[in-house]
Amino acid sequence: IVHNWKARWFILRQNTLVYYKLEGGRRVTPPKGRILLDGCTITCPCLEYENRPLLIKLKTQTSTEYFLEACSREERDAWAFEITGAIHAGQPGKVQQLHSLRNSFKLPPHISLQGTRGKTGRCVALF
Repeated sequence: IVHNWKARWFILRQNTLVYYKLEGGRRVTPPKGRILLDGCTITCPCLEYENRPLLIKLKTQTSTEYFLEACSREERDAWAFEITGAIHAGQPGKVQQLHSLRNSFKLPPHISLQGTRGKTGRCVALF
């Protein structure tokens, strides 16, 4: 059970989701962590939390689970599509072209991300 949901800034880089802590609405470097997507499974929509219909669940090869939450179905589905593409890009026979990320999860009004957009896209999620 996840009790401590936190806002994180995510960047998808080939087969890795890199995530950063947010302080005062700004991305803090260095990265807080990385999720290697090789061998991951993705569940979207993830229905494990009845009151959180916009979840994506990632499960790594080592069975670590990550839950990402979007603010809309469109954002959730766009990120699920990109992450699924990154997972399949490393598998023979499942070559998919990755698209640059142009979507981001919306934040509460009190958090500003002005000036923090990266070239590869951004995503703030809760997990």
